[in-house]
Amino acid sequence: MIPFGFGCITLGLSVVYMPLALLYVWTRNSKLYEDHAFERSWASFYEGIRIINKWTLMFNFFFMLRRMTLVYIIFWMKDYITFQLFILFGLNLMLLIYQGANRPLTWKIRNRIELFNEACITVVCIHLCVFTDFVTDPVALEVMGLSMLMVFFLCLFVNLSVVFYFAFLAIRMVCVKYGRIVEAKVEARRTNL
Repeated sequence: MIPFGFGCITLGLSVVYMPLALLYVWTRNSKLYEDHAFERSWASFYEGIRIINKWTLMFNFFFMLRRMTLVYIIFWMKDYITFQLFILFGLNLMLLIYQGANRPLTWKIRNRIELFNEACITVVCIHLCVFTDFVTDPVALEVMGLSMLMVFFLCLFVNLSVVFYFAFLAIRMVCVKYGRIVEAKVEARRTNL
């Protein structure tokens, strides 16, 4: 069992320190991001994010804010299911608009994957309306459950395909590199004979 003090420390770090550190990085002058000393201390907060304006730098902050809001509505609003769903829909819609408008990540494929994942999360959240007390038909529940699983597996398939594609490219590059090294050694032995 994890001691209570350790749990309080990690909760304090994730709820207080991380958002404050992200806000600190966000409020700095954009020229400071190129400073080596600043980069050595704070680059992990904006790594992989395009530094074109302040809104793109807010990606990690919005990501953390969304997670904290989800924890809040799950644990402290459990008696208000309708408000939970509305807040969840609002969060998903705001982040989908934010990511679509700003394209905050450095790689084009990462932006597309993030948009696809947000769209899948939004569709799955829309399915959650069926699993409230408003729908009592078991056939409708089963159909929507299967639909939700199909969206989930589509999202899983697309993400794993991207992972395997980039793993294949990395393995291919390693093979090409060592193939050239072996080829050069064989050629060197031939010239020495």
